[in-house]
Amino acid sequence: MVIIRSALGHLVCAFLAFAVVVMGIIYTKIKYPNRFKIKIYVAEPLKELDKEPKGLPEHESTHLPKEHSEGITHCTLRPFGKVVIHGKIYDAVSLDHKVVLKKTPIIVVGYENGRLVIKEKNTL
Repeated sequence: MVIIRSALGHLVCAFLAFAVVVMGIIYTKIKYPNRFKIKIYVAEPLKELDKEPKGLPEHESTHLPKEHSEGITHCTLRPFGKVVIHGKIYDAVSLDHKVVLKKTPIIVVGYENGRLVIKEKNTL
């Protein structure tokens, strides 16, 4: 008899908890009707994702200075940093990943991952 009362008590508590949750959901749907609307997305907005990105140049190397261009380091390259060539600042990496001090004369020897590869001018 004690086991039956205990099991019955648990069932009653579970039912009351379930009833309270259901009443809360119903109250929320009545109080905030627009809050839980299901949003259905059609395929039209997804077509924009299939298009090529706009505004990006196909070849960035056309905007970078030519090889053997001369300039100076804008900051110390450890081994990455900025260089100034023809009055414009570019991202650069030093050849063989060496440290190049600020305001050191440099020369462009190539390109790597969209960055200029530079070398100190006096080490050529």
